[in-house]
Amino acid sequence: MTLTRAWSFPAVEGAAFEIVHVRGRTGVAFDPDSGALLQLDLEDGGVRWRVDPSSDPGDDGRAQACAVGPKHVLTSHHEGDKRWRLDARRLEDGAPAWSLPVEAGRVGRLFANERSFFAFANVEGLFVLLPIPMADPKLAKARPLDRRRGLVGPDGRHAWTRDRAGLSELDILTGERVTHRLPANGVMSAGPGCLMTTVAANGLTFFRDGARPWSVRFGPRDLGPVAARDGVGDEGEEDVWNANLGRGVIDGDDAFVPDLSGALHRVVLADGRVRWTAEAAHYPSSQRCAMPAAVGERVLWAASDEHLYEVHRGSGRVLDAVDLGAPFERIVGACPELDLAIVPGVAAYRVGDE
Repeated sequence: MTLTRAWSFPAVEGAAFEIVHVRGRTGVAFDPDSGALLQLDLEDGGVRWRVDPSSDPGDDGRAQACAVGPKHVLTSHHEGDKRWRLDARRLEDGAPAWSLPVEAGRVGRLFANERSFFAFANVEGLFVLLPIPMADPKLAKARPLDRRRGLVGPDGRHAWTRDRAGLSELDILTGERVTHRLPANGVMSAGPGCLMTTVAANGLTFFRDGARPWSVRFGPRDLGPVAARDGVGDEGEEDVWNANLGRGVIDGDDAFVPDLSGALHRVVLADGRVRWTAEAAHYPSSQRCAMPAAVGERVLWAASDEHLYEVHRGSGRVLDAVDLGAPFERIVGACPELDLAIVPGVAAYRVGDE
């Protein structure tokens, strides 16, 4: 066994945590439905500080989005009409640090890198990106966006927006943009200066420096033998699934991309080659894919069959698996310093030697 349970995720009544933002050996868990926040010591799972969930499901003033920088946690709050507020708390103790008013119809997702926070917003009917320098917290020059749904890359230099018609890449510093036509919508994953997005159910395409160097398609998988083995199908009966790709993670020179049929693909970013495909042992039960995490020479993958798999990065061999007991469809967190994989709402697992 190489996966060992390090600690159980703290239970908070009224909160279902979807993501853990990791900074060194510290994690911040966030539930966008209730606005709850937990700052965790990732060594033992201890709660350093917390913001309790809102007791009113319709409370617009609760924290609705969250981003974590080196020293602060930023959350967005709706105050009514076109008035929003961005609140920063100190990462170390949760104490209020600063607050910024924002006039907008809506403030959407928040992002952070080492120098700035970024907020997606709808201002006077236009979709814009609002940079907020950490050294001097104020709203910098807004950058217009071509499309509604987007993200900011980890370098803080590039932003991408996506819709059914295509994708746009924005240089945040210069305002220059490049647009690409795509045949269908999809989920996005960003790396330093690059972006990967799914296209329809089975396609994956990659962008870097305004160019699209490759695209790849994944074939269907016959789950008939898996269904028969699990007792949910008859022996010899076909059960063919399209890949239905989910959001992957970009790590170094590779991407690790899950699909709903119960497969994980290692894709080489240089040319789009699929180096290996790992397969889950059981029949899928999830409605959407969880995002995997890379921890050194391991990939931690919460597959669509309710199991967390530890996969060897080099070979694609499954080293261990843990039964999660229920579908997990969110984001697996990673703390490389502690060789730790964090399954929000469930537990943290230590990655050991073979």
